[in-house]
Amino acid sequence: MNTKVSLKILSTNDKIEITITLPEDVGVKKNNVSILSHIGAALIGHTVGDIVACEFPSGFYQIMVDKIIYQPEASGHYYL
Repeated sequence: MNTKVSLKILSTNDKIEITITLPEDVGVKKNNVSILSHIGAALIGHTVGDIVACEFPSGFYQIMVDKIIYQPEASGHYYL
């Protein structure tokens, strides 16, 4: 939870940054995405360089995990 990632949409080369959160935290900050959403669930267990097929409201896309910007556990922040 609270992991911030940079994703690249392969068909357009657009990059987006999202933070994967619990459902109740969606909307608290811009670009928070629920772990239960299509994209949140699709990213579970993936790491930098992985390509994931995912359905968005605008269609079906392949996205690449470009960068893990922040992961609480990796930073020793276990209280979030």
